[in-house]
Amino acid sequence: LGDATVTIEVGSDYTDAGATASDNYDGDITDDIVVVNPVDTAVVGTYTVTYNVSDSSSNAAVEVMREVIVVNSLTIRDDLVKSINMYPNPFSEKVNISSSGLVDVSVYNILGSEVLKEKSVSVLNTSALKQGVYIFKIEYEGLETYVKMVK
Repeated sequence: LGDATVTIEVGSDYTDAGATASDNYDGDITDDIVVVNPVDTAVVGTYTVTYNVSDSSSNAAVEVMREVIVVNSLTIRDDLVKSINMYPNPFSEKVNISSSGLVDVSVYNILGSEVLKEKSVSVLNTSALKQGVYIFKIEYEGLETYVKMVK
């Protein structure tokens, strides 16, 4: 059931579409299918889910496979990165954002929790942030990029 190749975002939930099987003598043998599903949605990579089944006479079906590709689509857009300059890095009380317009900024700690969010800024007050590594999500003209910075 479902597509032979499935692409999902790292960290998302994956529910396999499953499979069905029938035999001309035994009828519906779906419950006898042995599924090997090694998909780890926390790790980027390509995984193969396999489905095997045999009828009551031990006649094996042809193994069926599904490829599950776990990707990280948080890619950096070169054109956006070239148009935005953030400084200083490391930062302390504020981060200056140089671009051709105001940007929306979301700041995430290393655990992925949003700790700061501002709209339409060119200077971001970061005095409330503790020392550590942060990911800045910059949204500008319908595009977005991510920048790692240290306080």
